[in-house]
Amino acid sequence: MRKQFRLLIIVFILVASTMTVSAQKLTPMPNTLVDLLNIVADDVDDFWQDVLSSSNRDYKRPTIELSVAKVLRTACGRASHIVGPVYCNVDNTIYLPQKFVITQSQKFGDFAVMLIVAHEWGHAIQAQTNTLRQSDLIVTELQSDCFAGAYMAQSVVGSKLSLDRRDVARAAALLFVSGDDDKAWFDPQIHGTGKQRVEAYRLGLAFGYHGCLPD
Repeated sequence: MRKQFRLLIIVFILVASTMTVSAQKLTPMPNTLVDLLNIVADDVDDFWQDVLSSSNRDYKRPTIELSVAKVLRTACGRASHIVGPVYCNVDNTIYLPQKFVITQSQKFGDFAVMLIVAHEWGHAIQAQTNTLRQSDLIVTELQSDCFAGAYMAQSVVGSKLSLDRRDVARAAALLFVSGDDDKAWFDPQIHGTGKQRVEAYRLGLAFGYHGCLPD
């Protein structure tokens, strides 16, 4: 436990040092989960519209569906709410289990909701732009973490949400503790180790969208 705490402190310091700008308080955090999701979705959408239009790539905003069901019924099939959020490329929809999102928000703060949405939105970007050249599950998830980092970096500079460097660092800590250090590489729910996820996130923070693309 003491070792993990030291690692979290290191994560916090490293990611905070990546950010050199101060936060602009544009909109106070909303009081309801639905309102928060709507604001986050609009903000992430604005970011990707700007990024992909400048890269001459087609883009369509994904839909977000908040579900209270124990089984997520998606156009790509069924998934247990225990699995967590799911992006389906068939209908370009992000399915969010309400209990999961609320739990993460209560444990880590509203910025956790931003990170969850930004990560799943990253899968939509992968599907729509074919920016991933590998089928490796871990590589897929890490690139989505990188895309989330690219978004979180700009959200400090100018955003509909109140975010500062500490929130950005806390998001990295959340990725660290959410790492799959004990899962096999072929596990269908694998996302990468905590260290891998933080490194991917930092790559997006530092270099943006283009820093997340394969060579």
